[in-house]
Amino acid sequence: MRSGNVMEEEKNQDMYGAPKKTLDNYEQIFAQKTHFFSTYHPDAIEETLIESLQKIGVKSTVNAGKYKIKFSMLSKDQSG
Repeated sequence: MRSGNVMEEEKNQDMYGAPKKTLDNYEQIFAQKTHFFSTYHPDAIEETLIESLQKIGVKSTVNAGKYKIKFSMLSKDQSG
């Protein structure tokens, strides 16, 4: 029996095809908390994140060759 993660990955692969950008093996070089891991298709994650940021008016810079998005936003908790 296949696990839910394997079935989810196959569904994502069917919907999006092969990833559009290169995926490198993860190496933790810096101690940062600005990354996450997922079994979902990287193009779907990138597309959803960009759309979500646009909806709330946050400008972002998308790296053309990597799954890397830079943005800056101020939340109510940070505003003082």
